[in-house]
Amino acid sequence: MDSTARCFQILSDTTRIRILLLLHKHELCVCQLMGALGMSQPRISQQLGVLKQGELVINSRKGNWIYYKINPELTDKSIEKHVISQIPKWLDKDETAKADAVVLRACLKLQETTGSCDFKSFAGIREKVLNKSMVS
Repeated sequence: MDSTARCFQILSDTTRIRILLLLHKHELCVCQLMGALGMSQPRISQQLGVLKQGELVINSRKGNWIYYKINPELTDKSIEKHVISQIPKWLDKDETAKADAVVLRACLKLQETTGSCDFKSFAGIREKVLNKSMVS
């Protein structure tokens, strides 16, 4: 019962749910999450800390960067794994989740093009991408 309550307590924050949704398909660094969500580094890092403390995500170092992903060691029978696996289905038509995915694709494309991944590269990208898609 305690792990179930802890899981739902962790998932009671919209930002953490948005992060998990993006991590469902990608292993991402803080810079990429900042760009996709349009949030500050401290806010993203704080939420990743909660997710990591709850053992829902893990991190690994690649060069100078730390990448986060959903913890693959969650057991198949755990409530955490079940709930996390359902998030994409539950939010399939959510406009914020759709926007996050569009902006993340733009961040990843920019990173591929420029070879750069840092806070400055992704600053303001969410507004630029979403304003552009609203005009189109």
